[in-house]
Amino acid sequence: MHSVFKKYIFTTFVAIAALASSYMAIYSYFDYIGLNTLQKPFQMLYEYQNKKARLSDASVVFVGDSSLGNAIDADYFSQLSGYDTGNFALTGKFGYLGSLKMIKSIDSKNLKTVFVFQTTDMMTRDIALDYNTIRLFKSSNFSGINLSIFNISTFDLFMQQIDALFHGKPIYRISIENDYIKQGARLENLDNYDVLRPEKIVKDKTHYLKDIAQYCFENNLQCVYVHGPVAAKICNGSPLYFEQAAKNIAETHIPLEASTPLCIPPEELGDSIDHVAPQYKKKYTKKYYDLLKSYL
Repeated sequence: MHSVFKKYIFTTFVAIAALASSYMAIYSYFDYIGLNTLQKPFQMLYEYQNKKARLSDASVVFVGDSSLGNAIDADYFSQLSGYDTGNFALTGKFGYLGSLKMIKSIDSKNLKTVFVFQTTDMMTRDIALDYNTIRLFKSSNFSGINLSIFNISTFDLFMQQIDALFHGKPIYRISIENDYIKQGARLENLDNYDVLRPEKIVKDKTHYLKDIAQYCFENNLQCVYVHGPVAAKICNGSPLYFEQAAKNIAETHIPLEASTPLCIPPEELGDSIDHVAPQYKKKYTKKYYDLLKSYL
């Protein structure tokens, strides 16, 4: 009886291990061919930028959110400045914590200057969660085994992929265009967007910004805070907000390039209030180069 029970336990263990291994193999294949099997918002963008950061030799880098991704052409900035430049933009969901993690991911011995380039309303957003998933066996050439594949929501998305392969169109990765997420339809109506108000600033929002300042100090990096561009309506109508934001940023000891952002006229607006339309990306890269060249 005892030997039968042991055999049952062993057989069950082998069966579970086989199922888990098969799941991991299929999941890895999906990831390899470019299907979206990650459950966290914009996690694929994080992986894309993190891989770039680990391979970077840049001396000048930009970290931040989508306002950065849509405004700065790193290759063109390199041409203008004469310095190898990297753009590792995430999205606003990652917040200052995402920018901190991206700075720490940059494996460049040449790194001198970091521009922390954040959307204008970042101070009003909730403090970001940690979007960096746990991985085993990471190396410079291998991103590691993503333990979140055993998360219930990931498994649910995995099953959706299986169903889609047989009954519909698979859910593909984010589409990258000019080194960032491809934009959608142009934003035409700004009626639903209000100006920014200082009372909306989140308490302790600068927590991770202070960590960035400390990391820059400890690693002898010049770090500068830069407001991303925003629609002219908000840009011109939020002076009290920008005044308070400047005070909060000053408390972190990171220098602020300017207390007010570049204003985007309606005809140059992309698919969001803080996204420059793709055809104007080089124009805004030049604008920001002119503003930032004194820090180079």
